[in-house]
Amino acid sequence: MAIAVGRGGDGDPIASSGLVNRAGGSWQTWLGGSVDRLIRLDGGVYDGLSGAPVADANGAVIGIATAALSRSYGIVIPASTVSRVVDALLANGHVARPWLGIGAQPVAMPRAGGDAAAGDATGLLISSLAPGGPAERAGLLIGDIVVRVGNEAAADLRALRAALAAFVGKVAPLSILRGGVARQLQVEVGERPVERPRC
Repeated sequence: MAIAVGRGGDGDPIASSGLVNRAGGSWQTWLGGSVDRLIRLDGGVYDGLSGAPVADANGAVIGIATAALSRSYGIVIPASTVSRVVDALLANGHVARPWLGIGAQPVAMPRAGGDAAAGDATGLLISSLAPGGPAERAGLLIGDIVVRVGNEAAADLRALRAALAAFVGKVAPLSILRGGVARQLQVEVGERPVERPRC
């Protein structure tokens, strides 16, 4: 059971109750934001309840309701995520997100003989580089396959972002394959540029 309490557009108090229909592990928003836990409500979030506290049946606040992260369901941003973001905002004025300046897609890792086989571990094939971005400055090339960041596997973009999160503004060790040959590079992880509205 989940209960959200807020105020409508005219200032009147409103409340909604429902069920948590799905709970899961950590996930990322489509813009790369990290959410500590998936908490999905069984319906949408009514007007006036985005940003409202959501409590469980015992009255303990579990997070903040939002309609911005799903078209079909209400999502609860967990209290732990809210606390982490507030701490970052108070300390830095913004939440830093890692940025390498690459376009990449998962690919099967080549076997020792050079054949890629389905079911093997995956890496990220670099398909584009932002001019002057951290990856280009570090010497990465289109066609390189990113295998690891430090000790963390780079099996997909989500895993890569998670591994890079601890290195924003710092140098991260990158394990890559170039032409089937393993190489080590050091890349200074940048901060994702702020998207500015365009006319």
